[in-house]
Formats: sequence, structure tokens, C-alpha cells
Amino acid sequence: MSHMRTILSTALAASLTAAAPVLAQDTAPAAAPSDTATRTFELTDEQVADFLDAARGINALTQALQAEFEAAESDAERQAIQQDAQTQLTEIVTDTGLTVVEYNAIANAARTNERIANRIRNAAMAEQGAG
Repeated sequence: MSHMRTILSTALAASLTAAAPVLAQDTAPAAAPSDTATRTFELTDEQVADFLDAARGINALTQALQAEFEAAESDAERQAIQQDAQTQLTEIVTDTGLTVVEYNAIANAARTNERIANRIRNAAMAEQGAG
């Protein structure tokens, strides 16, 4: 049973991490970005900061729910935790000022465009240095 909980808790962590950039699946159809779209994708400094705030919130939620998920005694409880997490993930993103669609676009662009990924990474390092 302990082995199954480990597998399920790992699955929760992976699903929450993976869910972060695809929150919009239920709210809007996602179109695959073209190479041209990702090359011309521009971000404001505020969007980068908001994206980083959302990413930190998502990471904190994932860590917080890990223990709750591991302590769940049934599949129904684990499913309820995952559903609640989806709602919380959406709130985390929208509380930063980004829409879920914007968050997804930035996350997708960061995965496919090294310039954008570097910009986000550099902003995160600058924030850590300033904090």
C-alpha cells in the first residue's frame, strides 16, 4: 500500500506540475503555436513578473498538496484533491493579473523559444538576487 501511495503522490506532483501550463484546456481550445508565432511572441516586464509569481504559487501549491494527497485514504479523496487543485491553480494564475490563456501562452513560448526562456530565467535570478 505504501508503494501505491508513493506512486500516486508522485503522479499528483507530476500532474500538478504538468497541469500548470495547460490550465486552459477546460476554458479555451489551445492552438499549437507556429514557429513564427513563438519567434514574434513579446512579453512585457510586468507579464514576466506575473508569470514568475504564478509559477511560484503553483510550486507552493504542489508542495502543500503533496502531503494531503499522500494522506488521502481513497481514490475518491485523491480525485477531490486533484479537482480542488485545478481550481486553486486557476486562481493562482488569475490572482497575478494574467489570464489562464496568457499564462499558457507564456509557458508554451518559454518551452519553444530560448530567448523567452532566458528572459524568464534571468528575471527569476534577478528577483532572487534582490530578495
